[in-house]
Amino acid sequence: MTSNFKHLTQGDDLTPTDLKEKWVETLKFYDQMIESGHQLRPIRFLVRHIIDKGYDNYYFPGTSLFNLLVSIPIDKKVNYTKTLKVEIDQLRNIVKFDYRDWTRLSRDNNADFEKSLKWSDTCQLTECCDTFEYFINTYKEWKPKTE
Repeated sequence: MTSNFKHLTQGDDLTPTDLKEKWVETLKFYDQMIESGHQLRPIRFLVRHIIDKGYDNYYFPGTSLFNLLVSIPIDKKVNYTKTLKVEIDQLRNIVKFDYRDWTRLSRDNNADFEKSLKWSDTCQLTECCDTFEYFINTYKEWKPKTE
């Protein structure tokens, strides 16, 4: 990654520049993983799509192993309460999407873990961007707010 990497965690302040830089870092991460032989092109296409559409102004990116995590910042702060996980299932050649909303739930409670799952879907590798668009248009809180 870049030498001026800035690690942000839950509750940290976010500027518009931070959001854009984190998406560029995330794109570089997936470029490096693909160059190393990992089959992650659909996720890289999605990251590029998010940047190209200007969604990098609204969502905060993260990674967990090879999965892409997309969260909605709250009050211009990093917040993982509402997070979409995008994962490639290499055995079945599909992309899996899981949206969890932890609002008023405890991450330490197994019953709440089940309640947190609000949406789940799968798609073909080539349908990743379309599925993401469907998701953000289905959940109003995810629709980018134009100012």
